[in-house]
Amino acid sequence: MKRLALGILLVILCFNCFAQQDSVAVKHKVALGENLFRISLKYNVKLDKLKQWNSLTSDAIGEGQELIVGYEVANTKPQPSKSSNTLDYLNRLQKLVDQVENLYYLSLAEESEKRDYADTALLNALFSRQYSENAEYQLMNEMNSVMMQALKDDIGLSFYSSFTHNFEPGIFEGEDLFFRTRANVGLDWQLFGSGFLGNKDEAKRLEVENQINSLLESKVARNENYIYSYNYFIYLFNKSQQKYLERRLSMINSFLEIASQMYLVRATPWEQIVKLKGRKEGLENMAKNLANYNKGFDSAYAELNFDRLLDAESLPVLEIIPEMVFSGVESDSLNQSLVALEKQKVDLEYKKTRDLSFRTYVRYNLYDEDLSDIRSYGSVGATFSVPLFKNRRNSELKEKRLAVLSSRLGNQATAINNELMNHYYEYEYTLKQFLEMYGDKELALERLRRELAKDYLQDPSFTPIDAINYLDQLFAIDFELLDLKQKMYLKLLKIYSLMKDNKASDITRVMNLGNFLDKMAGDRAVYAWSATLGKFDPGFLTKYSINNDFSRLFISPGNTDPSTLESLMELAHKSNQEVYRLIGENSFAKDGQSDGLMTIVQSAMEQGYDGVQLDIEPHTFDDWDNNKEGYLANLSAAISGVRDVIGDEKQLSVSIPLFYSESFLESVEGMVDEFILMCYERPEVEFIVAQISEEVALNQGKVTLALRTDDFADRIELEDFVKKLIDATGIDRIVIHDLGSLISLDQETIMGN
Repeated sequence: MKRLALGILLVILCFNCFAQQDSVAVKHKVALGENLFRISLKYNVKLDKLKQWNSLTSDAIGEGQELIVGYEVANTKPQPSKSSNTLDYLNRLQKLVDQVENLYYLSLAEESEKRDYADTALLNALFSRQYSENAEYQLMNEMNSVMMQALKDDIGLSFYSSFTHNFEPGIFEGEDLFFRTRANVGLDWQLFGSGFLGNKDEAKRLEVENQINSLLESKVARNENYIYSYNYFIYLFNKSQQKYLERRLSMINSFLEIASQMYLVRATPWEQIVKLKGRKEGLENMAKNLANYNKGFDSAYAELNFDRLLDAESLPVLEIIPEMVFSGVESDSLNQSLVALEKQKVDLEYKKTRDLSFRTYVRYNLYDEDLSDIRSYGSVGATFSVPLFKNRRNSELKEKRLAVLSSRLGNQATAINNELMNHYYEYEYTLKQFLEMYGDKELALERLRRELAKDYLQDPSFTPIDAINYLDQLFAIDFELLDLKQKMYLKLLKIYSLMKDNKASDITRVMNLGNFLDKMAGDRAVYAWSATLGKFDPGFLTKYSINNDFSRLFISPGNTDPSTLESLMELAHKSNQEVYRLIGENSFAKDGQSDGLMTIVQSAMEQGYDGVQLDIEPHTFDDWDNNKEGYLANLSAAISGVRDVIGDEKQLSVSIPLFYSESFLESVEGMVDEFILMCYERPEVEFIVAQISEEVALNQGKVTLALRTDDFADRIELEDFVKKLIDATGIDRIVIHDLGSLISLDQETIMGN
């Protein structure tokens, strides 16, 4: 009885104990950069559950916000998921995001390089290269040449001999022989027909026929090489497309491994895995087809001299010049030459003397009357014959033959014109698709840039999956752009094969896509002083400069930490931006070629700068008016010293105000790669145009215009002025002074609007 009571007591105590252990919410305070996706992975909780527990209607959360991430028994310490697999794929996911960022910058650099491709010499070589020869016309010409030589050797002289023996057959009465036997030998000389003059005419006809064959050979040569070039272009573009397929497959394979782990902890839906696998299968099949085609090409054309290392992406985007394509097909000089030669040939074939016969001869004759008395004598003579009716229609026949030829060539020209027109409009339509797709690429780059910026700024809305998908979309667009470009080149190749002697560069012009979708007008550079470098992170400055289309950074490092400087230069070069060492110490105008200046320049070269930008302003000195000549001489000496240190391989840029003398500009013009004219304080287009006239006259190719942000109320006013200035001066190289103030101007503009 006691044992039973004790048992009941223990049950009651345990029940009370567990009853007191109520479940409590586990809470998580959102840190900077976190989002629902990352938090769900951290605590191994479905997104839907997180939203339900916290009454969230969207994915938006903020730093410092407390979220319920689960429920635990009271008095136990809340723990994040202990799954090492979760931490593993989180780390791998972050590495994949880093890889996405690297490929983004690689895409920017590659795109910048593509915009510089404009090699028309390469273009002409590709289109005009001969991969086969038509032996038929060559053999015909060789045969005609042998016949011509034989005719020239034949002067119409021939050996003649005959023998006659007469007898009385007894058919008629009174048969009487005048002589019994006769023999003669001699020489005949034929003047017309197949004689001396006739052979000369025939040789001329064969010579004209050879010229016709040569023209026909050149006319068909392009068409016969068309199929070789057609397959070669497909081969080249296949190689370039394979690169993007490999990049996409590499990203998808890495993502699939991570996504599979994410599915196991219910962090991603199965539909995502299915889509990835389907996409992977399609890409692998596409890569296999491209590889098989190129393998077949290598096998079929192993002995032909194709440049298999050429990158199709190095071929420029071309715009067809319609007036060059449609001008002159009907009046094609080759067709005109053919008609003229055929007329010569017909004239020779229907020459009146061709059917005349005029023969002279000399004979030595022997005959006898009764085989006992042989007589001999010599004789000369001539014969002439002319047909009475044969040549009456010759002139009409000549006209008809030439009319048939002209009609045939005219029909060919009309057919070619119609075909050219069809191919031209198909090319233009494909070019339109290309430009639209090119715009899509710019949008894809911008979407990816924004997503990566979220990660960098630790925006809670950042999701790695979006970044990876955006990169895949970018590579897919690059693939499609290559496909459209391939179609354009194949169309252009067909047009070229139908043309006469034109080079490919005669009927096309290179399209400059460099400014096609630029956000900002002009080719831009920016000053970045040490205060700005110390205030902002290198990653932010690089991303900001890329987003604002700065192709060059003029950096004055001051006391900036070397590691920060190295990081900034590495990121800039990765983005295909040039970095110049900005030297702005005005004191160097007092020293000329000072050791201090030369030491700075030498150090800059060792650090990997792409050039030097001298922003030395002696005109700011109080005694400038009295000593300007001396200061300018010192500045000239400093420029000379810097040039000696950096050599010709690095760029030297010099900032000058608008009022320096022409003699100074002439003295340093040969040493300087770029004059940056400081258009400060008075942002008036007419004033600037008038002030820079001397510098532009001296060397417009070296002139760049610098504008100061302090001279403008907001960014909108600055950009409007830049466009007007470029239009008025024709100078599209702009430098902004400076990066820090531009960032501030952007902030004021955004907040003010």
